[in-house]
Amino acid sequence: MSLILVALVSSLVINAFFFILAVLNQSDRVTDLSYSLSFVLIALQYTLTQTNPTFFQTLLACMIIIWGLRLGTYLFFRNLKLKKDSQKSARFWLLQAISVAIIILPALIVLLARHIPRFWQVSFIGFVIWSVGLVLETVADYQKSQYKSLKDPPTPWVSTGLYKFARHPNYFGEMLCWWGIFIYALPYLSGWAWLTVVSPVYITSLLLSKCSSQKYTGDPGYAAYKSSTHLLIPIPKK
Repeated sequence: MSLILVALVSSLVINAFFFILAVLNQSDRVTDLSYSLSFVLIALQYTLTQTNPTFFQTLLACMIIIWGLRLGTYLFFRNLKLKKDSQKSARFWLLQAISVAIIILPALIVLLARHIPRFWQVSFIGFVIWSVGLVLETVADYQKSQYKSLKDPPTPWVSTGLYKFARHPNYFGEMLCWWGIFIYALPYLSGWAWLTVVSPVYITSLLLSKCSSQKYTGDPGYAAYKSSTHLLIPIPKK
């Protein structure tokens, strides 16, 4: 339980800092950046407190840092292009801090471990799944950004590239990243630590709830697109 408490405190401190920064500048453009940076800073915090981090700990920290910097950079510049700057409430920032603490739990189990466990080869399977997710999410975000920059896109929704086969390939990539990190942590789990499965389940549930948007309901073109594509997995539909 102390692991959960420390993760929560770290996340609350980081998000409180960004919340104050947003209030002082009357700007909300640091919100998405703060979400991804929270993971980066917590990973660095736990890695630097280890005297001699193992290869597996260093690799996992790098995975989280790469994921966080990529996502944060993408969201930050996307917000600059959209020029939307609506102020978020303190409740939003609190929920974001709690979400970060929940999602990063499996990673903390690994970063605090003092030994290399048996069956460490399983961690490489998790690394491969994370890598596939990162590539998929990066490509999907790039394609979405390029499509949205078109002066006269054929449809209001993205319908090219990976989005030709799935409506939310970026979310699928995000899910793979965190399921990959959980699988990476499997050799380190025992006892109550198995409850950290809440991390990938939580982020999957959160993203699936976003998939239920009714934004284009009633548009016959979107109905046809929806019937011809998968929800998440970008593969041709039979």
